[in-house]
Amino acid sequence: MIAIKAWIYLLAGLLFILAPVYAGNDDSNVREVGVEWVEDYSNTWLGNLQNTREDAESFYNALGNIGWTKRFSYGDALAWESDFEKAGVGGSDSNYIDTLDFAYFSGHGSPTAFWFGTSHDGDGSYTYRVHYTEAEWGDMDLEWVTISACEVLKYDDPVGDVFDRWGWGVFKGLHMILGYDTISYDYVMGSRFVSYMTDGMKIKDAWIQANIDIQPSDVYSAYLRVCENDDYLPGYGSVGSDYDSPTCLAWGRVQS
Repeated sequence: MIAIKAWIYLLAGLLFILAPVYAGNDDSNVREVGVEWVEDYSNTWLGNLQNTREDAESFYNALGNIGWTKRFSYGDALAWESDFEKAGVGGSDSNYIDTLDFAYFSGHGSPTAFWFGTSHDGDGSYTYRVHYTEAEWGDMDLEWVTISACEVLKYDDPVGDVFDRWGWGVFKGLHMILGYDTISYDYVMGSRFVSYMTDGMKIKDAWIQANIDIQPSDVYSAYLRVCENDDYLPGYGSVGSDYDSPTCLAWGRVQS
């Protein structure tokens, strides 16, 4: 299932007018990865998890093994929601998640947020979680982010569809979000995901195939991307330009 939305479109959405391209603040050829994970949710109403550290760190180490710069791996009490939040809500993404090229979070999720085990919220509005209204990614360096957590990319929700939640307000140079339309299980996805990207699959297709391999059939992996950014991992194929205000986003899901 694939859905595409555009602010401006012609011929029933077959031709899309895209926003101007901006170079952003990408630091040339330095490829940087960082991950955060939560297993201990004892301070919240959510259950503890067992494999999120291995999930995130397997991704982190696999990219490190092919030459990426490993910036940080923060877990449990060191994993802070403010690392993903914009300055306008007291966050510090410009010092953390938006200094990376590829970020990976593993933990609990919901259609409107992904969840942390400690409260480090900049303005106290949405404690223990990154709410979609608190995220603006890519205005510095971030191109791709995986949220290995349930339902963050669920298409429909009472507050709005996935484009309204994680799309127009979040993509500020970001190319793609990878995650799930449904629940997912606490399995290790990261290293398999990287193995398919380095075998020459596009990033979204590698995520989908890793989930087909590992997750059961009631799981639907998903992606949300700028229409022009159907990227490969750098060094393994083409990578699109940055769009600071994209006018066309594409969402899709595939059954595992």
